[in-house]
Amino acid sequence: MPRLVGRRSNTNFYVLSLFIVAIAAGGMLQYSGVINIQNLIEQTKVRFNNSTLPSEFGVAHLHDQGISI
Repeated sequence: MPRLVGRRSNTNFYVLSLFIVAIAAGGMLQYSGVINIQNLIEQTKVRFNNSTLPSEFGVAHLHDQGISI
């Protein structure tokens, strides 16, 4: 039975390849007009800015009083 001495895992290569393919697929979908990444980013920013923490943290209450942290 042969020994696999010095054999390394290719997991990092597979993850990097998957990341590159995902970016390329996103670029192709945006180029063809199927999705609009800029609009998606803007909508995410608006949703994030409109959401507030629960008042139990006190951040929303301080913000209402004009106090910045």
